[in-house]
Amino acid sequence: MVDYIQGVILVLFEALICSAFLSSFLQRKHREIRWQMLEVASLAGLYLISAATTYYSKSLLIRGGGQVLAVILVAVIFYQCKLVHVLVLDLAFYGIMIAVDGGGIVISEALFRRNLLENPMFQVMISLLFKMVTLVIVVMIRYIWSRKKHVMEMQRVEWIMLFLFPLMTVCIMIILMTSYGNGTMLAGYVGISLGMIVVDSVLFVLLSYISDRERKLRLLQLQQTRAQERLKMYQELNVTNTYHKKILHDYSNQLHCIQGLMADQQYEKAKEYAQKLTNDLCQGSDFIDVHNTIVNVVLNQKYRLATQKGIKIIFDIMDFSEIKLDDQDVVILLSNLLDNAIEATAKETAHKVIKIKLLNKNDTVIISISNRISKPVKIVNGMIQTSKSDKENHGIGLDNIMTIVKKYDGDARMRYKDGWFYYTAIL
Repeated sequence: MVDYIQGVILVLFEALICSAFLSSFLQRKHREIRWQMLEVASLAGLYLISAATTYYSKSLLIRGGGQVLAVILVAVIFYQCKLVHVLVLDLAFYGIMIAVDGGGIVISEALFRRNLLENPMFQVMISLLFKMVTLVIVVMIRYIWSRKKHVMEMQRVEWIMLFLFPLMTVCIMIILMTSYGNGTMLAGYVGISLGMIVVDSVLFVLLSYISDRERKLRLLQLQQTRAQERLKMYQELNVTNTYHKKILHDYSNQLHCIQGLMADQQYEKAKEYAQKLTNDLCQGSDFIDVHNTIVNVVLNQKYRLATQKGIKIIFDIMDFSEIKLDDQDVVILLSNLLDNAIEATAKETAHKVIKIKLLNKNDTVIISISNRISKPVKIVNGMIQTSKSDKENHGIGLDNIMTIVKKYDGDARMRYKDGWFYYTAIL
């Protein structure tokens, strides 16, 4: 009976590790914790069915094939994925497990006596250790991939906990195995190891819950940002319309005034008055037109803001009348990128220049913003490495930008070169 319980725990733990590996690269259809638990239970059940049906088979290929098929079936049910991606990840996961098991066996044969290695309880202990090492590797891969995609699921402290507890368990298990005394002690060691694995599994599930909560908070913040940007856009439209109405209302009076000056032969004064009237009209006019009302509003609003701060803007833009992006997403992307560029450039004492490139070709949208900045910007793993205050100023909205980029399966890159900071989003 005890052997069966140990076997079930091992299978559940392997299913949990496999689920953690798959979710590092694939998007779940349902992110609630109950669906994740159902996924692990389903995978463990399919593992047991596969083991039972291939029990009498001597072919490792058949046994391994059953587990591979189990993972593919679960991935298709619980993840948004393509079959070829699942197959590659499936083979990669079992490649890691085979490497850990193979390397562990070689090390075990070098460290422990043969009669000890033939002890069933000690074999269970070794299996537990190998799976814990696999979990540590999967957590490392998950962390590296999250940094690469610029989407950190958890805070740094939570990542440390997620990595530290399995690593401590591995160390304790190694100490227990090397200090083995007799059969009774070994049974106790196995019990302790199983208990620690259960605790680590619970911790992993809890941190997954925290990750899901953080994701929901980020989505809520994004929705709030969308609402704020939409409100700002409506306010800008209202201000522009009000200004135009006021100008048109007074336009006839202004013309009569100029006509009166001309009649009195005060030509220079009439010229100055006309020039002032022209400047006032230009300030309220839209300079940029990409045949997209939303983009026009944002670009003209930021253009006027930059002009007020003495910043020169150079445009390289195309027709944006037909783009695949939602209006709200366009507002968030352009507003945040231009706000950051304007705020950084306004601090410069000279050469206040921003370049804006907007391309729309072959169903691909490219938004590239570059600005002059005298202080070098250090970028590591796609993240700006600056002081806390600089992060708060220059990095405002970058998380929201990356959320939008990820929504369209796009890519975003930033770099600093020769006094210029570049940010390019490809969607």
